Amino acid sequence: MPTSNSFDIVPISLEERRFRIAKAQCLMDKNGFSAIVLDSGTSMNYFTAMTWGQSERPMLAVIPA
Repeated sequence: MPTSNSFDIVPISLEERRFRIAKAQCLMDKNGFSAIVLDSGTSMNYFTAMTWGQSERPMLAVIPA
């Protein structure tokens, strides 16, 4: 049975994150959105690789169309 460890994990590349943003921008344009606002959490991490815990101090990211 094959084993896996953390050395086998490949980090998500900057190119992949740029692709995700470009795809979101294409979908925003197609659907009439001007921008999306990301609050701290999994969506922000998905697009930006930033991890910020939720607190009374918001951390936002804006992706314009």
